[in-house]
Amino acid sequence: MTVREASKLTINVIMEFWKKASIPTRAEQHCIQKLESVFYEWKGLQKHKSRSGEAHKKQEHEFVSHLEDLFDIAHQDALTIISNPEDRAFLLRQREKGRPGSIGVRDKVTERKARAAGERKQAEARRRQKSVDEMNISACLTTLESSSGEDSDHDQEQIAMCDDEYKPVASSSTDPADCITKPVPKKAKTDVLTTGLMAALDRTHSC
Repeated sequence: MTVREASKLTINVIMEFWKKASIPTRAEQHCIQKLESVFYEWKGLQKHKSRSGEAHKKQEHEFVSHLEDLFDIAHQDALTIISNPEDRAFLLRQREKGRPGSIGVRDKVTERKARAAGERKQAEARRRQKSVDEMNISACLTTLESSSGEDSDHDQEQIAMCDDEYKPVASSSTDPADCITKPVPKKAKTDVLTTGLMAALDRTHSC
């Protein structure tokens, strides 16, 4: 596994904790670069670990002491973005030396509230979609009934026209072909059950 792959996996795990704390983070690539800089700093110290000078010892001491500090990947405008005052206070406390504060029951309650709010939004979206589908179905059924009525009236007119057209007429011709009449073409039916209407009907029945 490369350094970049290991850093990406580590950042993905770390971000889950920040998400649970409801604290916005930087973009993933920036977090990865920050973690890699820590790794390469450690690698440089390991390379010269045999040195016993004061400068090197000071660098080692500072590196170790920083490991106890917060690995801060919060968004640069996190304190402005966060709406909950308690979440802002938690982030500020974590940035102090020793990282006082912890995620407790309050955060779990907040997480449940956020999940419930998301579920309510999804349910509302489904209700709106169902209402739209029902209106579309109603409009299509109205069009179907209107079309059926027009077809019935048209058929009655065709029957009347046929009766008038095919009334027996006296003829002196003895040729049977003269008595053959051509059938009146039927009016084409309009298919109102479109693909969109059928999909709306399926969604309505599944709700």
